[in-house]
Amino acid sequence: MAPEELPPARQLVTTWWVPEQYAGQTTATLRRVGEQVQRSGRPVDLLTFSALQDSAEITERLTRRGSLPEGVTVRTLFSDLRAWDAEGSLVERLRTLPATAPSPDTGVPTVEEEGSRWCLRTYDEHRELVHSTMYRADGSPLARDFPVEVNGEKKRYQQFFDAGGSPTVLAGSTWDVYYLWLDHLVGDGPAVIINESKSTARFLSRYLNPRATTIHVFHESHLADSTNPYKGDLYVAHRRIVPHLDRFDAVVFLTRKQRQDVAERFGDAPNLHSVPNAGPRVQPDVAEAQPRSLLARLRPGPDRPERGVVVATLKPLKRIEHAVRAVALVQRSGGRGPGFGLDVYGKDAGSQASIERAVEETGSADLVTLHGYAPGAAKHFAAASFSLMTSTTEGQSLVLLESMAAGCVPISYDIRYGPDELLVDGETGFLVPAGDVSALADTIRRFLDLPARRVRQLRENARERLAAFSDAEVYRRWVEVQRSAVEARARRLSLTSLEVPRFTVTTEAGRFLLDGEAALTWDTDGWTAPGTPPAPTASWLLVGRDAGRPWRKPLAVEARTTPDGATLRMSGALDPLAVTVGERLCDVYVEVSAGSSVRRVRLNGAVSATAGTSELYATGYGNVSLRRR
Repeated sequence: MAPEELPPARQLVTTWWVPEQYAGQTTATLRRVGEQVQRSGRPVDLLTFSALQDSAEITERLTRRGSLPEGVTVRTLFSDLRAWDAEGSLVERLRTLPATAPSPDTGVPTVEEEGSRWCLRTYDEHRELVHSTMYRADGSPLARDFPVEVNGEKKRYQQFFDAGGSPTVLAGSTWDVYYLWLDHLVGDGPAVIINESKSTARFLSRYLNPRATTIHVFHESHLADSTNPYKGDLYVAHRRIVPHLDRFDAVVFLTRKQRQDVAERFGDAPNLHSVPNAGPRVQPDVAEAQPRSLLARLRPGPDRPERGVVVATLKPLKRIEHAVRAVALVQRSGGRGPGFGLDVYGKDAGSQASIERAVEETGSADLVTLHGYAPGAAKHFAAASFSLMTSTTEGQSLVLLESMAAGCVPISYDIRYGPDELLVDGETGFLVPAGDVSALADTIRRFLDLPARRVRQLRENARERLAAFSDAEVYRRWVEVQRSAVEARARRLSLTSLEVPRFTVTTEAGRFLLDGEAALTWDTDGWTAPGTPPAPTASWLLVGRDAGRPWRKPLAVEARTTPDGATLRMSGALDPLAVTVGERLCDVYVEVSAGSSVRRVRLNGAVSATAGTSELYATGYGNVSLRRR
């Protein structure tokens, strides 16, 4: 296989849907798969699961916008189910699913609905889905999705109907229907499935087809609270994904820091990778190519209009109100020309009213223009002097790459994740302490007062920085990820339980010595390699009580493995002076790794040992902690 050749597998890319007014995530996905097709010569199927959309309509819309790459075919679940229905094979295919006994519909009264020609969805007063009805092209119902409760467990069934409206097959899980479709597309395999959406990650993590390799991409931060990567709350959609990343053959983060944060908090594993989005091609600056007088080269201020630009979906985590307030502060300080201001491009997703209030409160109606959604909004970077990025969190921030490529100097909050891996403060853009509107305003003012020569140097530096995010480099790294994932597919396993039933702690020469036994079980349903899994490894794991910073040290392990799990004899020394959690009190765990699966268990038992000025002791609940006096 050539160094930059993809594995010999069918290429499938999954996402929940393709929004009509799509933003960075869909843009990045389409760009990446288009480059992959061009460089590999392999076609890609882009799969969507939302019943609201039809593959022909998505294809026509993307083609009209010029954003559907050649060699990429759009397929939707229910478009294919309708095609099977038209050819008379749908019922036969559905009857291969597990038999399901009928159960009463537990749907509650609905207060809201949304729909299209293909699907009608109803919601309760809490905006929870109640029913979905999917339709044929002639308007007759094809299937109905509804809630049930079976043995105390809430589930969703799908009832299918023939053209006359009579029920045919009852599917006991929507996931079973998804898997039926995926099995059809994978066929005799092999196939690589790259998942782009958190909405499809849960069921894909459970998809067990030995001919399919699965890869999940994080396009956003996993942290709802990014102030502490070790203990901050996870976004709801990620709470059932992040602790179980071993269910994917590879997981891709857009930044090294996010991969590092996940590895430190949940345990490092060989299936965790980082590959950035590629930046757009550098745009030549026509103005810079024109002859300029000495006075023009030396005068303060940029040679473009003193306009800033924000390209972002208008939702709370983008904090565009901060950009509005910062621009207002700059204007109030004086010295700006009549063209100074801010242009905001993006569809409303819950924040437009708040942004409009910020404009009114700051008296910025003459400075700030809300343009709404504009296809290809990134083109506006080329006419602006600077861009602003004020989010609470990001996955990488494609707009920073787009801004840099267009010679629009980015000014960004220094947040997780992306800005500090793209920008060198004062050299390729500017980093501002997260959430500090005054500092943001000061940085805008400082940038606008730079000599034109210095501004041109910033632009040149930013464009040079984009070499690390070239299409060729990103494709090369994706080839490595796919190869690694395909190789790992046969050895997929998940640790299902871990306990340390016996252990002792003694001291020697200022160190704690652990001797103990761990018992673990694993799920090997995905294991297709010859033989049993190799011996696991184990480590001391100490976690700061307040901030949660982890610290690890390997243990010596003697393992006895079986098809169902392993028993480990563990031993190792711990020097308390080497522990770097930044706190005087930390909790003590044993962490075990097997393949890409990592689990931890708190040591629990009677312990009282002192080494120097440090003490290992049992809490009131018997949990072991380390305290420095």
